[in-house]
Amino acid sequence: MSEGQNRLNVDIYNTPEVKLSHYVSIIVGIFIIPLGILSNILVICGILLYPGFYNSSNIIKLAIAVFDVLMAAMCVPLFLLCYTDATMDYIAENKHLCLWKLVNGLVCYAGALYGLMLMSIDRYLAIKFPLKYHMWITVNRTIYVTVGVVAYSMATAAFPMFGWNNYNATITNLNERCNFYNTLPKPLLTWFFMIPNITAILISIAVNIHIAVIAFRQMRSFKHQSYLWTDEQKEEFKARLSGVKITLSLMCLFIIFTMPYICVLPLRLFKVFSEHVLEVIKTYTIILLALNSVMNGPVYAAITKEYRLVFWVMLVNPPWKWKRRLRKLYQGTHSLGMEDTNTFQTQERNSRLLENNSVSI
Repeated sequence: MSEGQNRLNVDIYNTPEVKLSHYVSIIVGIFIIPLGILSNILVICGILLYPGFYNSSNIIKLAIAVFDVLMAAMCVPLFLLCYTDATMDYIAENKHLCLWKLVNGLVCYAGALYGLMLMSIDRYLAIKFPLKYHMWITVNRTIYVTVGVVAYSMATAAFPMFGWNNYNATITNLNERCNFYNTLPKPLLTWFFMIPNITAILISIAVNIHIAVIAFRQMRSFKHQSYLWTDEQKEEFKARLSGVKITLSLMCLFIIFTMPYICVLPLRLFKVFSEHVLEVIKTYTIILLALNSVMNGPVYAAITKEYRLVFWVMLVNPPWKWKRRLRKLYQGTHSLGMEDTNTFQTQERNSRLLENNSVSI
């Protein structure tokens, strides 16, 4: 690479627009990291400790939360360090650290995407074939499929770490040396990133549209024939409908926050914009991608009352009391009924006050 080309590339990353995008990423990322970690830790611990969440659907949510917490705890900090003058050169000069930064993003993004696709298929089977769903979808089968998806995501992203990369230590411009679109080979990005991910998104969108149509029809039928249903059937239908709402909400948020990032790759491959414009676009789309890792917990809490209770108990109690409190919550809510949650919250608050008073005495 000639000196003139190097100078041009340096100027690209020193333009005011690119620098501003990096500063904005650092500021937003400082808030994303703790929020993403807290939100997903609550989801992970809630699913593992609350007996009412031992089902196939929540196994998939658990996998998505794991990838999202890795995004917030590992990927976002690495990208922020690459935008910081004091550390960006060190990361770019270290081949394995550079590749690790790029691979982290692939693993976390692909894992969350494939998890969302599995969740969409799971909800489709639950609402389309409610009588056969529990025979087809079991916790063990869901674990096997989820582990397979995780293994595929990690294996695909591991290719660059074991030699399939374009990292060139002779490139003097460190921004170009450790760059997602230059360091990773185009065949890898095209066949193992862009095409599979877009396919997974299209499958998820098609399945969710079908889910929405079926759910709408079933809701109309429920309104006209609910007097024929038993209380158990009504509760089961409401639970399926709640799962559908969560899946549709997550799908909409995923499209809003992640599709811009996917679109950057074809824009780069076909050279639609200049290099510095693409760098600005890529930086802002990474911010949106990171924001998606914060959304799952709030969506669960906003739609499902049981999730709200679980998160509330975990937030007002120290971690070493979570297991006991959540088991007590499960016993209380399923004996009182989910409609009596205010009663349980009052009991829980009084119980904590008595404990604190006894400790102080």
